[in-house]
Amino acid sequence: MTVEFTVNDKPVRVNVPEGTGLLWVLRERLHLTGTKYGCGVAQCGACMVHVDGAAAFSCQVPIEALRGKAVTTIEGLSADGRHPLQRAWLAERVPQCGYCQSGQIMTKSSSTCRRTSAGAGPTSASSARSSAPPGRVEMDTTRREFMVGAAGLTFGLLVPGCVPVATRGATATLATGPGDAPAFSPWVSIAPGGTVYIQSPAVEMGQGSLTSLPLIIAEELDADWSKVRVVPAPPDDKLYGNPGFGGTMLTAGSNAVRSYFQPLRVFGAQVRRVLLDNAARRWSVPTSELTTEPGVVVHAKSGRRLTYGEIAAFAEIPAKAPEIKPEDLKKPEAFRLIGKDVLRVDLPGKIDGTARYSIDVEVPGMLYGAILRAPVEDSAPVDVDDAAARAIPGVTRVMRLPFGVGVIADTPWAAFAAKDALRVTWDRKATGWGFDSDEAIARYATAARDLGTPGKPWAAAGDVRAAFDHPRGRVPMRLRVPRADGAAEFHGRRLAER
Repeated sequence: MTVEFTVNDKPVRVNVPEGTGLLWVLRERLHLTGTKYGCGVAQCGACMVHVDGAAAFSCQVPIEALRGKAVTTIEGLSADGRHPLQRAWLAERVPQCGYCQSGQIMTKSSSTCRRTSAGAGPTSASSARSSAPPGRVEMDTTRREFMVGAAGLTFGLLVPGCVPVATRGATATLATGPGDAPAFSPWVSIAPGGTVYIQSPAVEMGQGSLTSLPLIIAEELDADWSKVRVVPAPPDDKLYGNPGFGGTMLTAGSNAVRSYFQPLRVFGAQVRRVLLDNAARRWSVPTSELTTEPGVVVHAKSGRRLTYGEIAAFAEIPAKAPEIKPEDLKKPEAFRLIGKDVLRVDLPGKIDGTARYSIDVEVPGMLYGAILRAPVEDSAPVDVDDAAARAIPGVTRVMRLPFGVGVIADTPWAAFAAKDALRVTWDRKATGWGFDSDEAIARYATAARDLGTPGKPWAAAGDVRAAFDHPRGRVPMRLRVPRADGAAEFHGRRLAER
């Protein structure tokens, strides 16, 4: 079916099967990937957009309901990411992994901007949702509710110009690669225009590694941080491996900064030394007479200065990196970047919809898969009725798997719809069938109280028995601990588990 409406003030015309969700039209047809797929059942809000100014779960809005309507996505909330909420999100450094941030911002920007008529009484969330069109969320948010929902922000968010935040122009940004900038090392490339490209070897998951690791190099390099472009390093264990994991490019255990810190300082200092040596040759002066300021080599005696970009235009790169001794590194009191409040380079893209996640990748001829998994681990399908699934336009294949049934389709919405249309009978061989978590908790508690029954240790370190028999003090307590494979209950001295 053909539907015409507007998206971010631009007219669009799409031809998709009836019932197709707005989310998939935005992402797959219009390539507006700032709106994310989360739960698919209007609970998480990652897919939130505005329809005629009101918040709506785009995963639940059928395309036929949009005729003549106006849709706004995170990409259209403001022309330059300067909406007051986006600025506040940056000021408070709100995003971590950032996947759901566009939905949160769209939800709050709708509820706070919506005006209600004078004298209107309060509306409960349940009654508001029940009276709203499909996918629409009507909100009457109090000031307190908004402040709590906006991560406790306590300043006037909706007054333009009143929120002091770091601007993009003063900080490093992301780049996909160094282009043809001369490589001073596998870690650093410097373009004649002065842009410094620094490789970041760790995966960014909201912990800040994409910023902190290049910043360590930039500190010893004495780079101008505003001219730094951070490039995700290619998979090469030999060059970029994590010393804390035996040289493997692995990001885990909160050890990236700890493991890379000293090597990255040395790498940065090596490039700085190469820049100094090249400037010394150009000016025919000893390297010892030179120093650096952010992005510049300085000869104080003559007042001469060369930017890193100017040096890059004529630099000779040695085959072997210069040796850097511990005393050659900066003293902590000389740090300009380390230990300072520096905006993470990944944040701007996470508040304006431009950050790319793996779900946003598209290639020609791409197919999409969805799996209906067994409701109990170690179960398998016995009978599969896939007639309704195969009848859905775009479905190319349905296959049995040892742990479920898979669907392959031309579009994600076809794959999900086909998965939901499957009718499967599962075997009952798995031990988990009939498991009652309420009954199990009572059983675990009984076992925990019985100190005569041997426990199952998870790990051994020191003499636990002696410590329990001769404690310095006792703190009676009873704890229930949820676990991925069941639950555990702790009664002072014993931990019982399934």
